[in-house]
Amino acid sequence: MKTELRTITDIIGSFDARRGTAIIYKNGFRTFRYSYPQLASLVRKCASLYNKHGIHAGDKIALWGPNRPEWVIAHLGAVYCGAVAVPIDIQALPEAAAKIVQHSEARLIVKSASRKPYLTDVPTLIMDDLEFDLDLPEAAPRETREDEPVDIVYTSGTTGDPKGVVLTHGNIMSNVRGIIEHLRVDERDSILSLLPISHMLGQTCGVLAPLASGMSVVFLGTMTAGAMFAAFRQERITIVLAVPRILQGIRSGVGSKLQSGGIGRMLSRLSVLTAGAPRAVKKICFFLIHRPFGFSLRFFVSGGAAIDAATVDFANRFGFKILQGYGLTECSPILTAERESEAGGKSSGVVIRDVKLRIAQDGEILARGPNIFTEYYKDPERTAETFREGWFLTGDFGELDAGGHLFIKGRKKETIVTPAGVNVYPDDVEPVLNAVHGVKESCVVGIPREDGEEVHAVVIPSDPSASATDIMHTANGHLNSSQHIQSLSFWAGPEFPKTTTLKIKRGQVRESVREARKGHVAAAVAPSKLRSLISQVTRVPVEEIAENSRLYADLKLDSIGRIELSSLITQEYFFDFEEDHITETTTVADLERVVASRAKLNSYFNFPGWPHWRIMVVARFLGMELLQANIARFFVRETVRGKENLRGLHGPVIFAVNHVSFGDHAVIFRALPFRYRYMFASPAFAEFFFLDKSRPFWERAWKKFTYFYGAATMALFPTSEVYSSKRALEHTGGIIDNGESILIFPEAERTRTHEMLPFRKGTAILLKNLRVPVVPIGHRGMEYIYPRDAAFPRFGKATVNIGKPITFGKESIEEITARLETEVEKLRHL
Repeated sequence: MKTELRTITDIIGSFDARRGTAIIYKNGFRTFRYSYPQLASLVRKCASLYNKHGIHAGDKIALWGPNRPEWVIAHLGAVYCGAVAVPIDIQALPEAAAKIVQHSEARLIVKSASRKPYLTDVPTLIMDDLEFDLDLPEAAPRETREDEPVDIVYTSGTTGDPKGVVLTHGNIMSNVRGIIEHLRVDERDSILSLLPISHMLGQTCGVLAPLASGMSVVFLGTMTAGAMFAAFRQERITIVLAVPRILQGIRSGVGSKLQSGGIGRMLSRLSVLTAGAPRAVKKICFFLIHRPFGFSLRFFVSGGAAIDAATVDFANRFGFKILQGYGLTECSPILTAERESEAGGKSSGVVIRDVKLRIAQDGEILARGPNIFTEYYKDPERTAETFREGWFLTGDFGELDAGGHLFIKGRKKETIVTPAGVNVYPDDVEPVLNAVHGVKESCVVGIPREDGEEVHAVVIPSDPSASATDIMHTANGHLNSSQHIQSLSFWAGPEFPKTTTLKIKRGQVRESVREARKGHVAAAVAPSKLRSLISQVTRVPVEEIAENSRLYADLKLDSIGRIELSSLITQEYFFDFEEDHITETTTVADLERVVASRAKLNSYFNFPGWPHWRIMVVARFLGMELLQANIARFFVRETVRGKENLRGLHGPVIFAVNHVSFGDHAVIFRALPFRYRYMFASPAFAEFFFLDKSRPFWERAWKKFTYFYGAATMALFPTSEVYSSKRALEHTGGIIDNGESILIFPEAERTRTHEMLPFRKGTAILLKNLRVPVVPIGHRGMEYIYPRDAAFPRFGKATVNIGKPITFGKESIEEITARLETEVEKLRHL
C-alpha cells in the first residue's frame, strides 16, 4: 500500500523512485526535459545554494518570474530547506513587487532577468541562470511538519488591498490529494500548464498535484497558439490548465474556420445532427477539429476567471470537455470542481475531498476544511474578520442544489443594490450583454445615486457603428426587469484593465465611469497596452510615444529589440505575431492596426524538413564527399589542427567559423570528423538567394538552384535580418533537438578586406537559449584561393584551426559575442 504524501517535502522525496519526465520546457527555441531524479537533485542543490546565502528555516524567499523549470526548482528548493516562498506575479510592477518584498521581510529574491531590479539592498539571484549556480553538493533532508508555512501569497483579487495569505504544508497537500482523487489523474497523464504558477491555481493544480501523481508538466516559454499546438503535436498532452481567454481564442479560431470553406460548413451542420450524441461519437465525427489537439486529450481545466457560456457550449457541441471549478487563494485554492463525467455543466462542480460548504442566510458561501489558510501575514484583525464560528467567509454569493453542485452568483462586494432594494449580480448580466451582436466584451458596475445604485454597463464594441441604445435595448429584452441596464457607455481602449489571470479590474472601470461623468472623459480611456510594451523594449516613456512615431528611426528599436517586442506582443495578445510586420518604416499606429486585426503575413520563404530526412545522407555523400570535397582537394592543400579538441564531445554543438569564401563549407566539411560531417545544418542569408528582385531572371533562377542544392547537400536553411529571424531561430532549435549540429558564420557575410568582420549577435542569442557548446573555428587561405567576387578558384594552401569547446552560462549576449569573436580571431592567426 502506498504511503500517503503529507507534506511537499514528501513529494520531493518521492522523485528519486519515479521514472519518466517530470518537466518539459519548450522555450521557443528548443525543448528541455527534466527527469524526476534530475529534478530531485537540482532541488536539493538549490537548497544548498540558499544555505550558502545564509537562508535558514522560516526565512522568506521572493520568487518573481514566469512559468519555467527554474521557478519550480527555486520554489521546491525553498520548501526543502524550510524557507517560506513569496511568489510575485510576473506582471507586477517593480513598485508593487518591492512592497511585497518589504512587507514579507524577504531575505532573498530569485527573479527573472527581464524584471528590473528595484530593491538593491536585498540579495538577488537571476532565475534564468539558476542552474549555473547549482554546482554544489545536495542538501541533507530535514523533518517537516504539516503546520509549517510553505507560501505567503499576496492577493487582492479584483477588490481591496493586497494581503499575504499564509499557506502551510497541510493546507496545500489537502488540496493536492483532493485534486488527484477528484480528477483521477496518474503517471499516464501530461498537463500543459498555462496558468501562472505564481498563483495558487497554477501552483497547486499545474505543478504540485501533477508531480505528486507522477505526471509530466509542460511549460511554454512563449504563450502563443502556434507554441501551444506545437506542444500538442510533439508531446502527449492529456490535460490543459488555462485561463478562459485562451479557450475563447481556440473557440474563435475554430469557429472562423467553420464559417469558411465547404468542409467547415459541413462540420457545422453535422454538429446540429450530433447534438445529443456521446462525446466519443463526436470525437470521431469531428476528427478534423480534434486532430490539432492530439487524440490523447482528456479535458481542459478553466481557471483564474469565469468562463463564458458560449465557450462551454462550443466545447460540448464538438466533443471537448471543459471542467470548471471554484476556489480562492485562501483555500489552497480549490473548493469545488466538476468531475470529468460531468464536464460541460453550468455549475462549478461539487466539493473535493475534505472540504465542507454551506450557504449563509444572506447567500454568502462559507467554507471549512484542512485546505483553508491559517492567517493573513501580520494582519490578525483582517484574519479574525474573515472567519465566523470556524467557517471561512468567501465573499461570494452562491447556491447549492440537491446534488451538491455549486452555482456562483457573484462577488459580495460587487453586488449592485438598486433603489428598489434588489440585488443585481454583474455575473448574471454580463453574459447576456456579451451575446449581443456588436459587443466584444462588457463590464457591469454600480454607480451610486442618492437612493441606491444604478446598473451601468461599459462595453467594448466589436462593431464601430454599434449603437449604445440598441445594445442596451437588446440586452434588456433578455433580462428580468429588476436587472435592467439603466445606462451604457463605450470603453475607449482596446481592452479593459485586467489582472494577470484576466479578471476585469472592476473598481478601476467604475472609477473611470465616475470621472467621465464629471467631465473628465480622458479618464475613461485605458492606457494602450501595446505602447507600454513598446516603452518596455525601447526605454522610451509611454507619454512620449505617439501614433506617428517610427519604431526604428524615432524610438531607436534595433534588431534584438524587434525580436523582444514581437515576443511580448505574441504573449500579451495570444496570436502568432510575425516580426516581419515591423519594418524600418513601421509606425506605432501601423503596429496598433496589425495587432487589432490579428493580421498574418505570407512567408517569404519556408523551412523545409526534407533536408533532414535520413535518406539525404546519400545526397550529402554525393554532393559534398564526392563533388565539393574533391574539388576543394584539387585546388586546396589543407592543414587541419585541433581535431583532438573534439574528442569526448557528445551531442549537438554549434561550430562558429569566420567567413571569407564560397568554398568555406567544403573546407570545413573536410576538416570535421565523420560523425559531424553528415549531421550538421547551416543558415544562409535569404536576401542573397530569394529577395533581390532586381536581378535578371536567369540569375535569380541560378541562385534558387544553388540554394536547393545547398539544402540537399549541407542542409542550408534561410535566415534574414529583415524577415522571420525569430522563425529561423526556432527552426535552429528544432535541428538541435533532432541531434544535429549547426555550422554558422557569425559575421553573416564574406569579408572583402581579408580581415574578419564584426560578429553579429544572432549566434550569441542562439547560444544563450539553446544551451549547447560552441566550437570556435578559425581558418585562413580561402580568402586568396576563392575570394569574394572571384569567378573561379586558384590553387593555394589553407589552414583550419579547431578550438576547444566553450559552454556559456550566465554571460550576457554582448559578452558571448565578444568572447567568441576573440577566440575565432586567435585561431585564425595560429
